[in-house]
Amino acid sequence: MTKTLITEIQNRTLHTMGEVQARNRRKQRAAKDVVVSAYMIEDIKTGRLYIGISETPLIRFSGHLSGKGGNSDFGRVGKERPEDLVPTIIEEFEVKGYKPKGGNSRAHMVESFLIAFYDTLRTGFNRKYEYNMNFKNKDFWIGVLPPKILKLYLSADPDKLNENVRQNLTQKMRGLVQNHFETVDHVEKDLAREYIFILLDKKIKVYDYAINDLKIDRGNLYRFLKDRNNNMFTVKKLKELISIVENGVGLKSTYEDWLIENKHDPS
Repeated sequence: MTKTLITEIQNRTLHTMGEVQARNRRKQRAAKDVVVSAYMIEDIKTGRLYIGISETPLIRFSGHLSGKGGNSDFGRVGKERPEDLVPTIIEEFEVKGYKPKGGNSRAHMVESFLIAFYDTLRTGFNRKYEYNMNFKNKDFWIGVLPPKILKLYLSADPDKLNENVRQNLTQKMRGLVQNHFETVDHVEKDLAREYIFILLDKKIKVYDYAINDLKIDRGNLYRFLKDRNNNMFTVKKLKELISIVENGVGLKSTYEDWLIENKHDPS
């Protein structure tokens, strides 16, 4: 039996299993909690890696092994020698409100860490890194990463992780991330962002309060939240927004309570 035929059989098997997986994921999505897989595909001939995330990894694997998905460099390997690509699921974890193209869910943050950890922008197949992250923010990453991947983070040098990213950023993100890394209040802004997402998950109309009470531009708030652009607002302005929202809704539990509960210094 030829390698090509074996690969075709593997692809059909993966795709069939993936369709079952997809049906299960759709049921989970209806319940709002989605199980997402962080995965790695290794080219065993060169040692190069590709990092990805998917709620249906078996279908994704099938696509990669047939040369679909990823970038042209990675796709070429899938078309020419798929038998050399070995997929591995690193860890599965739940994500609330996961959208494959949303770009700002917990899953995308996990993916960004793994890309930095395995340095796949420089040595692997990954070509994009569009997230404004700082790996020195230990509290933030402890709250984001699932247990197995968290162990990788705790074993790593945050400065090296930052360097792996900074040397290989897209032009769009280079200036934003440079400012993010050098701003002393970035940790407070990251925490405020995380809390605002919690408010949004509760269906609280944060944007309405921002626009009507503080005259904040909707686009700027979107960029702060979705693009992780920390240059949009001061810490003082973010705390003012959070306070207005809490008072307007009448929340019993406040931002300060959340900081203490999650072992962050509210001062």
